[in-house]
Amino acid sequence: FEQIAELAMEYKTGARSLRGIFEELITPILYLIPDNPEICKVEISSLFEDARYFRRK
Repeated sequence: FEQIAELAMEYKTGARSLRGIFEELITPILYLIPDNPEICKVEISSLFEDARYFRRK
């Protein structure tokens, strides 16, 4: 979340822009998870890296 806040500060934007940045990051994940019941956890460590998906054992 720190990277999202840094981007918003860099672009001199407010809370709505923060929401837009976050939605852009999370939307693809929200569409993938319901289609794959094996995924039990998603880890987002950076805006600049792909999310990591953890499958059920």
